[in-house]
Amino acid sequence: MEEIMKREFLADLGLSDEVIDKVMAEHGKTVQDTQNKLKTAKDELEAKDADLATANQTITELQKSNTDNAELQKQVEDYQTKLSEAEAQRQADRKTAYIELGLTKAGVKNSKAVSALLDLEKIAEDDKGWTGLDDQLSALKESDSYLFESESQSQPTPVITAGGNPDGAPAGEKDAWAEVAARYQ
Repeated sequence: MEEIMKREFLADLGLSDEVIDKVMAEHGKTVQDTQNKLKTAKDELEAKDADLATANQTITELQKSNTDNAELQKQVEDYQTKLSEAEAQRQADRKTAYIELGLTKAGVKNSKAVSALLDLEKIAEDDKGWTGLDDQLSALKESDSYLFESESQSQPTPVITAGGNPDGAPAGEKDAWAEVAARYQ
């Protein structure tokens, strides 16, 4: 589904090496930006997982140490509440990351605008993975195709002009003495 732009493809289109270098550089920036967003989302999820593990360990230790002490019971309840909140936040972060990645892969022009049109309640994670986003994006592509990059629309071909001597006159070495002598003849 996702294809990587290759130099050979651009060369087959008849583009010069200079133009290919510029196109590949710009394409590299886009790919790098997407990879940075994905890495940031993964780092945030790993941090949330670490927080959850710490909270679970703390709860277990507190429950084992003293079940009769009311203050410790309150701490356990507080940690359980924090754990529940952290799990809910982690799930919300995973859902947001999945939606953002799906929108990027679908080629949306404005992810905030498309996100506002999605029914987030229908997007859920089950045993087989995430469901609901692809169906909604397909429906939006049919009803509001202007929100997506057109697959048939390609980048405009750059106009390349010949450098150097565009008028076609011979471009030989000019002798300054010959020019001066030609003026006096």
